[in-house]
Amino acid sequence: MANEGDYHQDHDRFIDDDNEPNKRLPPLLLMNSQPCQSLLEAVKPIEHLLENLTSKVLYSLDKCKNPKDGLLLDESAALYLYSLQWPKGQCSLYKMFNQALRNENRTMLLPYQNYLNLFISALNKLPSIQDRVWRGVSGDSSQQYRQGTIHIWWGVSSCTDMVNIADDFLGKGQHRTLFTIKCFNGKLIKNHSHYPHENEIILSPGTHFRVKAKSNPTLHFHIVDLEQIQPTSESLAQSNTTTVASGTETSLQANLLLIWCDADVNKSKENIKLQAKIRQSLSSDLKTFENMDQCEMYIRKQSNDSIILIVSGQYGRQIMPNVYELSQLIAAFVYCSNKEAHIGWSKDYYKIKAVLTHSDKLINALISEEEQSKQNTASVFVVMTDDALLHDELMMLPDYFSSINKEKKLGLKKITKISTVSQLLNAPQIGKTMFY
Repeated sequence: MANEGDYHQDHDRFIDDDNEPNKRLPPLLLMNSQPCQSLLEAVKPIEHLLENLTSKVLYSLDKCKNPKDGLLLDESAALYLYSLQWPKGQCSLYKMFNQALRNENRTMLLPYQNYLNLFISALNKLPSIQDRVWRGVSGDSSQQYRQGTIHIWWGVSSCTDMVNIADDFLGKGQHRTLFTIKCFNGKLIKNHSHYPHENEIILSPGTHFRVKAKSNPTLHFHIVDLEQIQPTSESLAQSNTTTVASGTETSLQANLLLIWCDADVNKSKENIKLQAKIRQSLSSDLKTFENMDQCEMYIRKQSNDSIILIVSGQYGRQIMPNVYELSQLIAAFVYCSNKEAHIGWSKDYYKIKAVLTHSDKLINALISEEEQSKQNTASVFVVMTDDALLHDELMMLPDYFSSINKEKKLGLKKITKISTVSQLLNAPQIGKTMFY
């Protein structure tokens, strides 16, 4: 097994922004698989790309035997493996991984897909950091970052919350650029890093920034002030060129809705109290319907969303035959006072997960289903500027999926053919539909 002396500290993770492509790329698909594979299984498709990868994985697993922050062993080790520097003369995992994330040919990311799933799963469990962080690049990159422009960094962006560390990493050579970033979704990985003293904060692939300002305080030293942003109509309106520097993001991830259909849903005190508990316990929107026909009409209109339906026994018998085959309906729960009266017919509809009579059990079931839905849903991040460019970006996806289908050695299997933009936009669960 490798030991600590086999690794050196080259700091390149913190100063490789110049490797970000300055052009429009095909969409980056981040797919969450359930369940996540072990780290040893996840890296099998890339074993031939990196020297002694298995020994590095075993070393990482050994170092993370008691993971913190609620992470699983393999999740913690996935972050630890990313932080490792391979011996001099050998390419480190993070370099190869980021090259694939930044590559215009998205099929280059396929061998890393299982590792990416584990990596993102780990990041999602870490608390989000709202702080100012720093990273940099050797050379003058300030000309690419004009005030007000929007940028996407496709790779994993390693930052630190200690400016002196970032400045030390840059050195005192000729031109150098320091990025100061106000982030709201940074992930501190010091408890899962080979170099905890660096206070490494990771920004996920596809993070978006707006340039607030830039300065040149001393000769050959440039500072660019960035803020992490959520895509808005304003940022989209500002994106009017074909470069990454002016791109923005659209997420095709389906919204998750809770719908409760019951003649007494808004009448009985018990149901009104339960509505309040559901809204407190879950992040998804809850809509209520006393009229069954109005409920069915609403469900049919939400073709781009994912819906969990709560329905009374009497209404359930009538509405389920009409909606159970709709793709937007992902789960249903019969909530009633007489379980025995409805357990029989409910078995005819596979989307009915349970017949429940207790409010606490209903809430727990909804929480579990909401979490499952989030884990199974894929997000598609697209650099776009206008409708025509968005259409061009999305039209690249069928070829991407066709390429995935050919990579049988990776254990990926295409189940549904997505061949049009319309099908892509209407696919509520791309990750679940396309892969297992």
